[in-house]
Amino acid sequence: MKLVVNWVGDGNNERALAQMISKGGARVVFLQRGLRKRIDIWEQGDKIHSGREKSVGRWRMLDDFLAGQPSGFQMLLRTLAITKGQRIDLMILESNRATFGLLLRRFGLAKRLVIVLTDYLPETGSRAICWHRRIVNRLLNCLAARVDEVWTVSPRIPAAQLNPGHFIMPIFIDPATDSKDANRTEITYIGFPSADHALEILFELARKHGWKLNIIGESIYLRGIAHLAPEDAVFHGLITDRDRIAKIMQNSFCGYAVYNNLGPTGYSYFGVPSKLFYYFSNNVPVITTNTSHFSAQVREHKLGHLVEPEKGQIEAAILELSRGYPQAKEAIVAFRKQWDAGVEEFLRERMAHLLGVDNTGQG
Repeated sequence: MKLVVNWVGDGNNERALAQMISKGGARVVFLQRGLRKRIDIWEQGDKIHSGREKSVGRWRMLDDFLAGQPSGFQMLLRTLAITKGQRIDLMILESNRATFGLLLRRFGLAKRLVIVLTDYLPETGSRAICWHRRIVNRLLNCLAARVDEVWTVSPRIPAAQLNPGHFIMPIFIDPATDSKDANRTEITYIGFPSADHALEILFELARKHGWKLNIIGESIYLRGIAHLAPEDAVFHGLITDRDRIAKIMQNSFCGYAVYNNLGPTGYSYFGVPSKLFYYFSNNVPVITTNTSHFSAQVREHKLGHLVEPEKGQIEAAILELSRGYPQAKEAIVAFRKQWDAGVEEFLRERMAHLLGVDNTGQG
């Protein structure tokens, strides 16, 4: 049985990735460490070990400052303890944690390496921020050029171009668990709240129209503006459990994903807003801006509305969604089926090349 080790953060449905890779006979050790950490093991599409989830969000800023090296070292030690000297056929690593994958390959403990690139921080801001990002990006460039393949969520991420084996990786969208259509009167925001997310506009409009808000996520910034929200707004805090998120979203007709910065000086320009995939997995259409390369899918497949980060456009789009939810839901269901078929095809091709297995479980 092929051994695959998957080191990831959180937010891009990596659990589905681990499950799908395991279907062709691979044993997938899934180590997640972002705002939460856990270890799961998958075989034949089934989870045979489910680790306990632990919050590590308070260390996230320090880990990011040090380019993911502390968490990467911890994941290295966990991997060695779990594999017990067994050679790893494939490691899937997130960004700069690939440093330790290269170390394992150097000592013959890993055969092939893939880096997954989910975002890019442009070298803008204060002098200190620019220098830090420059150092982090240079390290990433060195790593990307030395692994076997680079999978990137967006063609805009520069480091991918340094490896001839680079591919755009579509993110799996979970199937919806609730088909409820009636009485959807709420709006949900999920993410890491910042000044770029135009939440003040959402709070003002919700007060004006009496929309109930669900806010999933937490940050110092959010605590500073929470008093602007309607009194019945529910602040759920940080949640990564998809069943809990689905329950919260079951009454939502709109997912809020507006960004103020639409250009290449903002990090969202380079990645894919993961909140969109949470919304679509729960049949929730979106109000969003033309921020990432993925934004075109929203307009093309009628998954919601693209707006400018301006109050009048946002208000008009939300009002239209409140009247047309059933049609938007049908569009999301059709899009999700087509999109997820593409995800399976991508993994089938890559696993056939990297491992010589059929990840669909059919060959």
